[in-house]
Amino acid sequence: AARIVDLWTANAVGAGITTRWPDAAHSALWRRWAESTACDAEGRLDLYGLQALAMRAVVESGECFIRLLPAEVTPNNPVGLRLQVLESDHLDTSRIGMLDGLATLNGIALDDAGAPLAYWLFHRHPGAWWPGMPGPWASEPIPARDVLHLYRKRRPGQLRDVSWLAPVLTRLRDLGDYEAALLMKAKIEACLAAVVTEEGDDALTGPVANLLRDAQGRAVEAFEPGMILYRRGAGSVDVVNPSGGGSHAAFARRALEASAVGTGLTYDQVAGDLTQANYSSLRAGKIEFRRLCEQVQYGMLIPMLVRPIAERFH
Repeated sequence: AARIVDLWTANAVGAGITTRWPDAAHSALWRRWAESTACDAEGRLDLYGLQALAMRAVVESGECFIRLLPAEVTPNNPVGLRLQVLESDHLDTSRIGMLDGLATLNGIALDDAGAPLAYWLFHRHPGAWWPGMPGPWASEPIPARDVLHLYRKRRPGQLRDVSWLAPVLTRLRDLGDYEAALLMKAKIEACLAAVVTEEGDDALTGPVANLLRDAQGRAVEAFEPGMILYRRGAGSVDVVNPSGGGSHAAFARRALEASAVGTGLTYDQVAGDLTQANYSSLRAGKIEFRRLCEQVQYGMLIPMLVRPIAERFH
């Protein structure tokens, strides 16, 4: 799942999506601003790092918000603009109904045509609470002109989106559970044990007669490598060496294939498995993926993120 997020970020954003300006003066100012940390409200990333961060949030959570904040004009920030990338949890989805005279649905105030007018956002992440902090803080409406809502719109009237991993999360969890069970099975199969049957007249009878016990007489309920077990009966020593099981490669491959298809990637990208690949199969898969990637770039990243920032910068 982590690789799926990395793959989409690396292919859709890459080293960053820039823009062209009609003159050299605008290009120089844009380069100075975009390639410095002055554009980041937290002062850690440049514009292209913020693009990658926003794309990661979209793949993981389905959406993210970018606030356009005023800043002090400096040589590296000639237009006084900062960008703050927020997780989708900052949206107060409890705001529903007529608020401040605006029809609000899931924290988004809309006009008659369905265009966003404001977003009800928390100042801090709702989960960023620690003992001693004052009670929950209220959200406030932020004008839509100061907020970029980045998400993949898949149907008319859609206001929000879900994680791109949603179609495959249960399958990936099942694969993890299956491999954990196989690991436990392999550990048990690797346990070599000896069972010592002791002679004696005080042999136990009843349901507990054949229980395996350790040297202290305690019943054994788990296997360990090289353990020696004891039981009553005719004297003998038996070696217990469990046999190995089959391979789970077919199941794991099918689960990863389904996970790749469900997230728009190819199997070799997700699994890193090129054993059964050839030039033709790789090329055919990459052609379809590049078309989908271009759709994400020109249908989401550019109109919802890059172009609005450039227009605000200008």
